Amino acid sequence: MTTPLIQLQDITKSFNQTLVLDKINMVVNEGESLAIIGGSGAGKSVALKIVLGLLKADSGKVLINGKISKPPFDKFLSEIGMLFQGGALFDSLPVWKNVAFKLLRDKKKYSMEEAKHIAVEKLARVGLNNRVAELYPAELSGGMQKRVGLARAIAANPAILFFDEPTTGLDPIRAANISSLIRELVEETSATAITVSHDMTCVKQIADKVNFLNKCKIAWSGTVEDFESVSDGVIYHFVNGLPSVIKGGLDI
Repeated sequence: MTTPLIQLQDITKSFNQTLVLDKINMVVNEGESLAIIGGSGAGKSVALKIVLGLLKADSGKVLINGKISKPPFDKFLSEIGMLFQGGALFDSLPVWKNVAFKLLRDKKKYSMEEAKHIAVEKLARVGLNNRVAELYPAELSGGMQKRVGLARAIAANPAILFFDEPTTGLDPIRAANISSLIRELVEETSATAITVSHDMTCVKQIADKVNFLNKCKIAWSGTVEDFESVSDGVIYHFVNGLPSVIKGGLDI
């Protein structure tokens, strides 16, 4: 039996009278990996920020474990791990302190030695050796920085993982490696995951379920297997990177 962990109910959000999300509904079950896709400006990251409590919806509800999510969000945020689109690593900290950042501020009060040990373990899990731990982010390639971001996301063994455009800026081979690694980590930890992406190869590797945002609405929702065989309209064009022809020109 599936158990809803995160639910969005009739979420609406506008910016300066421009509608971005129009009464959208989403359900992410416990242990499920959901991908939210759509074109630039479709509201993918906005939806994610509303779940995280970083943005307030104009109307609608966010439920976590069946309870309405309200500020402060400290408890919820303490239970998640997140890989940010741009990496969001601290340039002034060595890699291991970036990975252990949350641990060093945890109420459990890990010692510096314990936190570093965990950081090195997580770095190894994402394919980075202990020599990398003492380097600084500027000394790493883009792909290595993504791996450090992944190590940080899983450092505290969170029950929920969020990935915001995890393959942006990577070449196809490194993007495929990161996508494969994310899938492995989600399965190993039995975490519930939400991924925001426009990389269809990444989505097919990571997700169990897909929600497609278009014109402020969820235009399509289903399993990743069904998603791969969609053959109609704007979804087909988006998935296959084709221009969508409309009266008067191209819908881009």
